[in-house]
Amino acid sequence: MSSFLVLYGTGEGQTAKIAERISDTISERGHETSEIDVRDRPDSFTLEEYDAVVVGASIHVGKHQEEVRDFVTDNRDTLSEMPTAFFQVSLSSANEEKREEAAGYVESFLTETGWYPDRIGQFGGALRFSEYGFLNAS
Repeated sequence: MSSFLVLYGTGEGQTAKIAERISDTISERGHETSEIDVRDRPDSFTLEEYDAVVVGASIHVGKHQEEVRDFVTDNRDTLSEMPTAFFQVSLSSANEEKREEAAGYVESFLTETGWYPDRIGQFGGALRFSEYGFLNAS
């Protein structure tokens, strides 16, 4: 049995839901999992207590969460020494014509952080128009 960390950044909560589902799936396969929002890491947090790490981030206005980018950049060496995966949540991933754009966001993240995970997943996000005002929905 291995210990997995599912660390994520979320804007409106969709990435948190996906992180929870990933964590549940890993647990169902007999592994220990911890889900942590990158902003809620305990002071005693260390990557060394995990065997593998899954990092997730969403795209908002063309960028991933700064906290996720900073975490990956700061921990790149440790992440490079263990099994890792990255998942991205974006509206572009939900639209077949925009999947190339979504892949470009992933490439930018990898280039900016210098981290190259073993696996990459892209998931379509949700836009809940009823939760936004006129200026946010455009």
